[in-house]
Amino acid sequence: MRRFLLFSFTLALLLCASSLALAEEPVTLASLKAAGVAPMSKDEVLALTKKRMAGEVGQWSQQLNLHDDGTLRGQSCPKNSSCSDAAKGTGKWSVEDDGTLRLFLDWGRWGKHDWIGKLYVHGGYAYQHDGQDESSRAIYRFKL
Repeated sequence: MRRFLLFSFTLALLLCASSLALAEEPVTLASLKAAGVAPMSKDEVLALTKKRMAGEVGQWSQQLNLHDDGTLRGQSCPKNSSCSDAAKGTGKWSVEDDGTLRLFLDWGRWGKHDWIGKLYVHGGYAYQHDGQDESSRAIYRFKL
């Protein structure tokens, strides 16, 4: 019985570690296509923009509020921080007929960023990819 419990505990640890490792791997357009994931339609993207969007880019976590008039407000801070010093930004957004989401943000002294790409839903996230290079990482990740 003791040997069985030890085996079960070890197996559980290995499964947790492997799932964490998979979660940290970069998501590429090629891996999304291999998983059979299609880009979101314009209507699907527009439905997603109706709520506050939590996103990630690199080591930054962001909250974006997209308004019906095409403006947006955002807040950005390092991942796993208290966000007491969050950068605040404003910008514009739009969705093209093919579902491409365009986000233009001005973070003031932290610079301007443009994220343009289609969204692919996989594993509880919508990944934005610019489609230029199938082996490159997603440029943005939204939590659903």
